[in-house]
Amino acid sequence: MKLCMRQYTEDRGWRRKAAGVSLAGLLLCGLLAAGFVSDVEAGIQVGTASRSYRYENMEGAVKEVMTEAYARTVYDAEDYNTLCRIVEAEASGEDMKGKIMVANVILNRVEHPSFPDTVRGVVYASGQFSPVSSGKINRVRVSAETEEAVRRALSGEDYSCGALYFAARSFASSSNMGWFDRSLTKVAAHGGHEFFM
Repeated sequence: MKLCMRQYTEDRGWRRKAAGVSLAGLLLCGLLAAGFVSDVEAGIQVGTASRSYRYENMEGAVKEVMTEAYARTVYDAEDYNTLCRIVEAEASGEDMKGKIMVANVILNRVEHPSFPDTVRGVVYASGQFSPVSSGKINRVRVSAETEEAVRRALSGEDYSCGALYFAARSFASSSNMGWFDRSLTKVAAHGGHEFFM
């Protein structure tokens, strides 16, 4: 698990939501069957240093799918696509780090006991993300950079320090930002977003 997330977990006593399934099983039965991982030629490899699960496509390029830390976070292609779409909708104007941080917040929520335990559950929870309310999430075209940011977040790259919320002060109403400022603790800022616990 990511260092700052692990530290916060130890400090606050969070418990990971677990479903006793192996990642290899998810990949072979879930993601591969769903068409998320295609053109599998050389099979699944497990890297011992990073515990990253990878595959090689027919051209020989190696792509990481996700790390063991997030083995129970993204179950299928629909969760992955939902994560890509919400990151694109919320952070299309942000740089790579900003996009990764938005993905981190979604993944942090999945791991936190106060939120739904799937990506789709988190993203589509009532009143949580304006691109869902406006329908923007269904209209975005996911860029290659956003896909890379999601992949890197799923691989454990994290700058959020456990943030569970983010807001763009320049686009938010003063009443919404007032709630963030009064009710939450700001833990990070990057680009146009501020991140809160």
